[in-house]
Amino acid sequence: MLDGSFHPATHPSFIPHRELIDELDLMIRARYPLLYIVAIEEEPVENVLRHVAAKVQPARSVLLWDLVRGWDDNGTAKGSAMAALDRVGKAPADEEAIFVLCDLHPVLKNATSDK
Repeated sequence: MLDGSFHPATHPSFIPHRELIDELDLMIRARYPLLYIVAIEEEPVENVLRHVAAKVQPARSVLLWDLVRGWDDNGTAKGSAMAALDRVGKAPADEEAIFVLCDLHPVLKNATSDK
């Protein structure tokens, strides 16, 4: 395939974000309690997290939160990062979930806020 016809994205073994998937898989299996991921776009990271969550044993659910919508599974904790963190802190130890708090950087910049 030296003629330039090879493109990695069309190769059957190509998996987008393979390095990130492998790294997150390792960290989740190692039971890292907290991961801080900075990304320009959320959707690719969410897709990678869902892929990894389905791949690890036991499989995990991915629960997303943001300041405007709250938790994606029940809409709670709208407008309050502290309420979102409270849910994470109170989750049973055996709950097989990955909690993702999106757009948390404005809250972290203003640590004195009650949000």
